[in-house]
Amino acid sequence: MKRNLVTLLLALAMVSPAAAFAAEDTNVTTSAPAGTEEAVEEAVMTDVFTKSEEFGGYIDSNNSLVLNISDDTVIVDEAGNTVSKDELDGKILEVHYSFATMSLPAQTNPTKIVVKEAKAPEESVMTAIFVKSNDFGDYIDVDNTLALNISDETEIVDEQGNKVSKDDLHLSTLEVHYTFTTMSIPAQTNPTKIVVKDVPKATAADFAKPVESNESVMTEIFVKSNETGDYMNLNNTLVLNIGEDTKIVDEAGNAVSKDDLHLSTLEVHYGATTRSIPAQTTPSLIVVKEGPKAQAGDFARPADYEAVLTSVFVKSNDFGDYIDVNNTLALNISDETEIVDEEGNAVSKDDLHLSTLEVHYGATTMSIPAQTTPTKIVVKNVPKAQAGDLAKENVAVFTKGETEYTSEYTVKEEKNYVPFRAVAEGLGINVIWSDADRSITLEDNDVTTNTKVDGNADLLLENGSTFVITNALEKYFGGFGVTVELR
Repeated sequence: MKRNLVTLLLALAMVSPAAAFAAEDTNVTTSAPAGTEEAVEEAVMTDVFTKSEEFGGYIDSNNSLVLNISDDTVIVDEAGNTVSKDELDGKILEVHYSFATMSLPAQTNPTKIVVKEAKAPEESVMTAIFVKSNDFGDYIDVDNTLALNISDETEIVDEQGNKVSKDDLHLSTLEVHYTFTTMSIPAQTNPTKIVVKDVPKATAADFAKPVESNESVMTEIFVKSNETGDYMNLNNTLVLNIGEDTKIVDEAGNAVSKDDLHLSTLEVHYGATTRSIPAQTTPSLIVVKEGPKAQAGDFARPADYEAVLTSVFVKSNDFGDYIDVNNTLALNISDETEIVDEEGNAVSKDDLHLSTLEVHYGATTMSIPAQTTPTKIVVKNVPKAQAGDLAKENVAVFTKGETEYTSEYTVKEEKNYVPFRAVAEGLGINVIWSDADRSITLEDNDVTTNTKVDGNADLLLENGSTFVITNALEKYFGGFGVTVELR
């Protein structure tokens, strides 16, 4: 299952050829999932598109734009010859469009599609010490920048050309040859070739950090995690992957089972963390604090609590079945969810796309967007929305060289913000979060900046994500050759 999922992620993330092609021949416009272009302007995206089982059309490698191709869509190759819409799977497409929904992912009816001629990707080579990975692929370099998903086609040899087993690479110095990577942190790849260098293997002690200077301690209530790791703190900032070497004791020093930590207050001692959100770590020591365990009810709303949201909802590829056009609430519809029109007639859950829904619900997740299983959905008696109805101008447009990235505003206390990480990564700038001093480092070629989050009036930290106020965008991105237009 893990191998199939990783393979799928890599297949969807093969953006290098498209990016290289676009850099030479066209402007690449990638919209933030909630953002759209103005009606009078044409957006252009060049990327690898694959068939989407969810929407019946095609979706780009970043899962940001779904193509709903109509009879009016012009589809041609670079010579102007007509191409069938059934022959686009896995091709590099130059997509021209005007309107897109504000859903995640955005959806559009393209006006024109040009099928680009594929170009051979360039090969990259990294030489580093790699270790076994429990979270990302098979192996990861010791700086946590590249994870290897080794396939049967990967050639693994020593410097004399002798074959080496993929099970014998832990703590070896590897020369890794690869082409495509995902855009995740860390990046992941299926290497074409691995050369095991003729140097002694490293030891775990070579990378150990002194406990007295590099150990972090967090004391908080932790709960079981269904998605990542074993346990997660209530603020969704740290995931615990408990290893065989993790010592778990109570305050008297008695051993405690790792299966008995749910809803306990834990004093967690740990060193390195992943650069993901939330961060993940393998703790060295967990001390279970005295006192009664928390109860689920301590964090739940009253049983009779009901919220109601009325909004246009669209199909969601990433979060539940449907999501509102402002990306605030995703619906996971169950068999118990009552779905009716305003006259009380039953409505199929498959017929809600672009409808105005009155959603009744109780508890939600603490994620962004929040997710819920609604108790009742009332389909309002108004015409369904069209993709063009959802176009919006409240966006910041970032330009870096020939790359353009558009992000919709997030309004907080009457101030406009955009997501720091999404903008930076959309422009190809590497983002590194440091939990130790709560800072963000941006890296691109020879330019590096470091920004402290706490006490910074330009930044807003909310639910584990950092937002930057729009009137300070030049301050944080201008040094990377980025220009900003507020619309």
